[in-house]
Amino acid sequence: MLKSLYPFQKEGIEFGIRKHGRILLADEMGVGKTIQAIGISAIFKENWPVLVVAPSSLKFNWRDEIIHWLKDENITKRDVQIFKSGKDEFLPNVKFYILSYDLCSRISDKIIEKKFNFAIADEAHYIKNVDAKRTQALIPIFQRCKRLLLLTGTPVLNRPVELFSILKSLRPDIFTSFKKFGNRYCEPKHSNYLNKKK
Repeated sequence: MLKSLYPFQKEGIEFGIRKHGRILLADEMGVGKTIQAIGISAIFKENWPVLVVAPSSLKFNWRDEIIHWLKDENITKRDVQIFKSGKDEFLPNVKFYILSYDLCSRISDKIIEKKFNFAIADEAHYIKNVDAKRTQALIPIFQRCKRLLLLTGTPVLNRPVELFSILKSLRPDIFTSFKKFGNRYCEPKHSNYLNKKK
C-alpha cells in the first residue's frame, strides 16, 4: 500500500501513528484523507473491528476503498458490512462496519454495546452542532475508542465554536466545557440583547 502513496499521504499516516491513532485530519478535499485513514487503520490492526461513520452517499465508496487498499491484508467484501437500516445486526468476524450518521444516532445503544476500540468519522463536521441528536449520540462512542480518526475538509464553516464537538470527541481530557472553550477561543462579547427584550 505505502508504495502507491504520495509523500504527503505518507506523512499523514506517520502523523497518525505518532499521535497513537487519535487525530483530526483536515486536509483539503480530494487529497486522499480516506486512503490515509485506511493506512492508519492497517497499522493498528490489534484494535479492529473498525466503526466507519460516513454520509449515506459515501458508504459504498468506503467499502470499495477499504477492499482496494487492504487487499494485502486479505480484506474482501465479507470483511466489510454496510448497515442499511436500524434492523441490521452486527455480523460476526467483520473487520469494518460502515454506518451513516443518522443511523448511528438511531442505534447508538447497539453501537455502545459493541464496544468499538477504533472509529473513523468521515466528514466529521457533521457533528459540529453541539445540540444535534447525532452529535450527542456519537461523542460518547468516539470518546470510548482508543483510536479515533476524524476526517474533514471543512472543520469550521462559520465560527470557531463549531470545532468544540469535534475536539471534545478527540480530546475529552482537554475540551471539557463548551463555555470555557467559547470564552477562550471565540472572543465572547457582553450583550444587552436579553435586557432589551424585557
